[in-house]
Amino acid sequence: SQAMAATQIQRVARGRPSRRRVENLKRIRTSVAGLLVDKAWAEMLRRASAATNIQRVWRGRLCRKQHLLGRRYAAHVASKHEQLGLVEAFFIRFAAQSWMVTQLGQGEKQQAAVTIQARWRGCLARSHVEKLRAETLWPLKGWFEYTATGPDHVQVQ
Repeated sequence: SQAMAATQIQRVARGRPSRRRVENLKRIRTSVAGLLVDKAWAEMLRRASAATNIQRVWRGRLCRKQHLLGRRYAAHVASKHEQLGLVEAFFIRFAAQSWMVTQLGQGEKQQAAVTIQARWRGCLARSHVEKLRAETLWPLKGWFEYTATGPDHVQVQ
């Protein structure tokens, strides 16, 4: 039994480094496998992203080439044609009303300007008539000689 105990101790002692070596190999295998899985996953995501970008670019090109957005917009406008006509009519009516209100205000301003001009021209005309009346008396003034003899005396030559 002592021999069996010694054999058992030797077996355990000899197996311990082997078990450590196997555990280290398992740890290395797990870490390498994890690293490989992580790298493979990252590469798969990169390729999926690249495929998505390629699809996005290609679909955009097809969309522009076939003018899908323009056709969709035209179909939308065609479906809303009656409503758009109604909105357009309201805008035209609003523009006409706005123009009319503006013109009414402009008319009042125009009338005020015309009145001011007429009164100013009347004032100029009256002063011009006064000057003309004074000028019509100029030939008569040459016949008379005014002397400073007094305010009520005029001498004729």
